[in-house]
Amino acid sequence: MKIGLIICLLASSLLLVSCEQFLMEPAPPNNPINNFEQLWRVLDERYAFFDVKRIDWDSVYVVYRPQVNNQMRNQQLFEVCLEMLGTLRDGHVFLRGDGNTARYPFQAPFDPRTLNRENLKNTYLSIETGRADGLLYRIFDNVGYIFYESFTENLSFGELEKVFAEFQFAGVKSVIVDVRGNGGGNPQNAFRLAERFTDVSREVIHSRVKIGPGREDFGEPEVYSIHPAGNYRFSGPVLLLIDGQTFSAANLFVAIMRNLPQVTISGRPSGGGGGLPAVYELPNGWTFSYSASLITLPDGYIIEQGFIPDIFPPIGSVLGLLGRDPFFEFSLNYMRNRFP
Repeated sequence: MKIGLIICLLASSLLLVSCEQFLMEPAPPNNPINNFEQLWRVLDERYAFFDVKRIDWDSVYVVYRPQVNNQMRNQQLFEVCLEMLGTLRDGHVFLRGDGNTARYPFQAPFDPRTLNRENLKNTYLSIETGRADGLLYRIFDNVGYIFYESFTENLSFGELEKVFAEFQFAGVKSVIVDVRGNGGGNPQNAFRLAERFTDVSREVIHSRVKIGPGREDFGEPEVYSIHPAGNYRFSGPVLLLIDGQTFSAANLFVAIMRNLPQVTISGRPSGGGGGLPAVYELPNGWTFSYSASLITLPDGYIIEQGFIPDIFPPIGSVLGLLGRDPFFEFSLNYMRNRFP
């Protein structure tokens, strides 16, 4: 498995920025026009998703370049650049300006009807609930349930052993994995959790880094696989519950699980986020991030586009007002009825 490369790419992108700036001689002029030009040019050469998102970056330049002049204040320049970055519709893109304040110009829309954390935890996870690092889990009759709120929360080998041992000893026949509202974090955790749902090694994703100025200038694909991990795993039916806030490393987890034949996806389309971010520093000291790689399933599907569920549970606003979670209840009843 090449999990480490994913983490290393993030670190190396930061190092690459420092080296590039250090090797630039003479130093580029630090004025609003040049800072804007560098921002646009770096993205023009290195951003991975122009074709995927059908963005005409030259047309974007025509709109925003006339708004920049060397007499404008830093805050004015920041707002113009931020608005331009918003045209990328990419949650991995940020601009960090004066005062080291970062702003993300795009956030996936939030629909409170698809997840109410308070209702979920108070109504269903207040009793008989286990915790394993960042996971909450419980067994409902013969259905195992995992709620993983953020991939920033650690997942250790021993804690995962505990969860899946309990599922096995309880005779669990199906499992629901809930990553609604999960905005991502450490991609290594996506692999660690997914490897508990397979008994055979599987090729799951390919990653290609943008290496040249042409729209198709990508490096050779790196292939990533998962392998059976631990003494306790579950290879039976799995329902993966997602929504529009399932993003970045959580969306990567959906991509990995999509390769497993026993997995059904339920909920609402995931928020995407399928490119490892790199960071670049402008002459004025501002930094910005951008998606520098193209991650696909083995069949070529680009995971930045997000995933469409196999099942769309009905949204019940009245149930939400009663403190219940309609998506969870639909999923639980679905698994109980189908795999009694």
